[in-house]
Amino acid sequence: MASTSGSINIANSYFVFQIDWSISSTSGTTQTVSATLKAKTNGGYTSASASNYYITANVGGTDCSYSAGGSVGTGWTNLKTVTRSMGSGAGLTISMSASPTAGGSAGSKSTSWTLPTLASKGVLSSVGNVTIGGTPTISATAGTNATRYATLNDNGSGAEQSWTYGVDSQKTIPAGWASSHRGVKSFTAFCKMEWKNGSTSLGYEQKNFTVNIQQTSPYSITSATTPTAEASNNPSKFSGWGIPTVTKITIPAISYGTSGEGTYWGLSEVQGTVKLNGVTKFSYGKGGTSFTPTESGTYTVELTVKDDRGYTVTASSKTFQIFPYTAPNATNVQVERVGKELKLTFTQTGTSSINGIENVITSRVVVNGKTATLATGTGTKTVQTTTLNLEETKTYAGVIEVVDEVGKKVSVNFKVKSPFVLFDLHKGKNGGGVGIGKYHEKGSLDINGDIYLGVNKLGEDRKITSDSELSIITGFDAYMYNQGSELIFEPYNGNTHLRAKNNDRNTGSIPYAELYLGNASDSVIEFANSRSIYNRTSSAAANVGITSGWTLFRSTSASKYKLSISEVQDRLDLGNRLLTVEPKKWFDKTETEDMAMSLTDGVERNQAYTPQLQQYYGLIAEDLNGAGLDMFLTKNKETGEIEGIEYAKLWTLLLPLIKEQREEIIELKRQVYKLEKAVENHE
Repeated sequence: MASTSGSINIANSYFVFQIDWSISSTSGTTQTVSATLKAKTNGGYTSASASNYYITANVGGTDCSYSAGGSVGTGWTNLKTVTRSMGSGAGLTISMSASPTAGGSAGSKSTSWTLPTLASKGVLSSVGNVTIGGTPTISATAGTNATRYATLNDNGSGAEQSWTYGVDSQKTIPAGWASSHRGVKSFTAFCKMEWKNGSTSLGYEQKNFTVNIQQTSPYSITSATTPTAEASNNPSKFSGWGIPTVTKITIPAISYGTSGEGTYWGLSEVQGTVKLNGVTKFSYGKGGTSFTPTESGTYTVELTVKDDRGYTVTASSKTFQIFPYTAPNATNVQVERVGKELKLTFTQTGTSSINGIENVITSRVVVNGKTATLATGTGTKTVQTTTLNLEETKTYAGVIEVVDEVGKKVSVNFKVKSPFVLFDLHKGKNGGGVGIGKYHEKGSLDINGDIYLGVNKLGEDRKITSDSELSIITGFDAYMYNQGSELIFEPYNGNTHLRAKNNDRNTGSIPYAELYLGNASDSVIEFANSRSIYNRTSSAAANVGITSGWTLFRSTSASKYKLSISEVQDRLDLGNRLLTVEPKKWFDKTETEDMAMSLTDGVERNQAYTPQLQQYYGLIAEDLNGAGLDMFLTKNKETGEIEGIEYAKLWTLLLPLIKEQREEIIELKRQVYKLEKAVENHE
C-alpha cells in the first residue's frame, strides 16, 4: 500500500532517536521526500546529555547521519533534516543506528515504504494529414492515471471536433471546414491532446497537420444544353440545321449541381462559350443566350462551371452545322430608255446549292403593273431584256425581283424616264452630262432641238470652225435671274459648276450653295456645299442622314414614328459581343488621296477645302459585322455593301450589362456586410 509519510525510531536507557518523513511536494512524476532526525529523553529522565550520539542514518539513499552530542529534554529536539527526490510509485527505505556516549547502544532498525503512483500526461507523437471527410491518424501515449481528451481545430473559423480519446469514436474532418478556407487546395489545422486526472489537467500537447481539400471540382453539369433554332422559312427541301434562313439559335440556361463539399464552395464562373470551327466567337452567362449565326461552319457550345479555387468541369452540347449561303441579289443594274423600248441589264447572283441540294434562283421585272420572268437557274448570270414597250411621254417606276427556293428575295427599284424633258443633270458610272429637251443619254451635252449662237442657228449654215468659237461657247455662263437671286451654270476648272446665289444688297454678303459635277475619272470629285448651312449652328444632336440613293432624311426617335416596338430578348448577349470589338485608329482614304494628289501634282480634287491629314479613332464596321452586330450597320441597299456604323444606337447595348453588373455589385456588398457582421459577432 502506498504511503505518503512514516516514522522509524530506536532507543537506549537515556535517549529515543527517531526519523519522521513525508512527501513535501510533487512535480509531474517527481515526489520530494522530506525526513527529519530528532531526539528526546527516555524513561523518567527530564533531561539527558551525551558528548556524542554517533547516529548513522540513511533516507532512500541520502545520508542523514549525525555526529554530535548535546542535551535533550522530554520534548523532541530536531537534529537534522534532509530531502530526497523520488519517482512515482518508488520504494523508500530508511535505516538508522546509534551508540551514544551515555546510556549505551540504541541498536539499529531499517523500514521500507512504497510511495504513491502519481498521475502524469503522455506524449502526442504525430498527427497524420487527411482529406476533407477523412479521419486523421493520431499517435499519443496514455500517460499515468490520466484520461486523454482530443480536439481537432480548423485553424480558421475556430470550428472544432472534440472527443474522449480511446473511449469515443474518433472524429472525421467535416466538409464545412472548407468554407473557412476558400480559394485554396489545402490548409493547416491542429490537434490538441490534453491529459486529465479527474478534473485536474495534467497538461496538453498540440501538433499541426494538413487537411487536403477535394482536388476536383465538386460541381457537375447535370445536363448538356441543347440549342434550338428558329427560321423565317423552312422549306422541306432544305430541312435541318443547314437552313440558311435560321434567324435565331436559342441556348437554354446552364443546369449544374454539387456533390461532396460543393455546398461550401462559391462559383467564380458559370459560362457557356460558342465556338465556330473550334474558334471562340463569344461567351454568355448561366442564364443562356440566343444569337443569329452570320457565318457558315460547325458550331459547338461548350459549358464551363468553375469554383472558387479554379477547379473546372466542362461539357459540350449539341454540335450543329450552318452551310454557306448568300442571299439572291441583282447587281450592276443598268436601265436605258430607247424610244418605246426598255433595255434592262443586271447580274443575277446567289447560292447555287446548299449542302449539295440545288437552289434555283428566279429573276423577274415588274413595270407598269406587268410582270415578266427574265431568268431561272442557279449561280451567277447576266440578264438582258428589251421586250417592254413603253409610251414615250410617260415615266414608269419598275422593280427587279430576285428570289430563290429558300424564300429569300431582293427587290431593286428603278425608274424608266420619258425622253421628253426640259433639262436633265445626269451622273452615271461612265461619267455625267447635261440633257436639254431630253434626258441625257450620251456625251457631255445631249440636246433635242436647234442650237443658236446669238441670232444664228448652229446647223448647216453655221458650224464651229475654230478653237476661238469653241472657247466662246464653253466660256459662256448661263444665268437665271430673279429679284436679286441667281442660278448660275458655268464651267469651273474644266468641270460643270452649278451655283445658287442670293445677293443681299443691305449687307453686301453673298451666301450661296454650290454643286460641282465631274466625271468619276476626273481629278475633281463632285461635291455640294453651302456656306449658309455651315454658318447655321446648333447644340442639338445630329439628326440628318443620307441614303444610298443620295436622299437626305431626318432621323427621329419618338414612338409615333415607329411600329411593332418590342424588347430585345438577347440584349445581354449583344452587349457581350460589343465588348469583344476593339477600337481602332486610321487615316481617311479620301483625305489622304487628296493630300497625295495636292503634293505630287499640285492639283486639288476638291475645291471646297484644303487637303489635310487627320487621325481618326473609333470602330470598324466590318469588326461589328464579325461580332454578329450587323443590325447596327448601314449598308448600300443595292449592293449590300457595308457602309457605316449607327454609333447613336450602338451604346444602348451597354445598358443591360451595366444594370446586371450593378445588381451583382449590390449582392456582393450585401454578402461582404453579412460576413463582416459574422466576424464582429464571433469576436
